[in-house]
Amino acid sequence: MKGNNSRRSHITIFKSLDELLSLQKTLYKLSNKISREELKKEFRGLYSKIGSPSKPVELMVSLLPLKQPYNLGDETVVSAWVHNPCWQYFSGFRPFQWKFPIERTDLVHFRK
Repeated sequence: MKGNNSRRSHITIFKSLDELLSLQKTLYKLSNKISREELKKEFRGLYSKIGSPSKPVELMVSLLPLKQPYNLGDETVVSAWVHNPCWQYFSGFRPFQWKFPIERTDLVHFRK
């Protein structure tokens, strides 16, 4: 017996996070009020123009408020971020990410 092979169920995994997340989620609402361009302008002067490319400022800045309410360490926030679409959306990512785009040690360097 074959199951229902509806294409609809296969397509939803390729949708953007803003199409999948609930509009009622606090982080979703807050993320839509943050100006990514303002963040980039504010932190631009702190980034070096030489050396390897910098990590996305909106990601680095977003991880700090995600850590604090739950009293999480760097390694824990990295692990949780990969599994939490709301956190990814809050960090400026729209397609779901299956792996973390930075190393946990990058958070230490960013805070300095």
